[in-house]
Amino acid sequence: MGWELGVKTDYRFESIRWLTDSEYREFDSAVTNLNKFAFDQRIFLILQSNYEDYENLLKEYSREPHLTEIIGRAPMNLPYFERIILEIHRRILNYLSAVRTFFGLFKIQSYKTLWKEL
Repeated sequence: MGWELGVKTDYRFESIRWLTDSEYREFDSAVTNLNKFAFDQRIFLILQSNYEDYENLLKEYSREPHLTEIIGRAPMNLPYFERIILEIHRRILNYLSAVRTFFGLFKIQSYKTLWKEL
């Protein structure tokens, strides 16, 4: 028994033709590569999103007039500034965590590729 190529119409599948073993292997390889690409893209989008989140927070804080007036002076409202610092640190850690995950997965995939070639 082999593999059958078909299409889904409405609520059923219609057969087009049977695939040879080599056609199926080629199709399976293409699907695997597309899934790997989609996974890598999701990781990159998380990385990009975390960076944009951090960047937007800094822009938001830079627009607040009471913050721009007191930069370089001692803070008057310590809990408020502690919250700002906490938020900035949180966004930096989210971004760095995403960077580490991205490069960690890239490194693992590189090792797997190199191992297959040996």
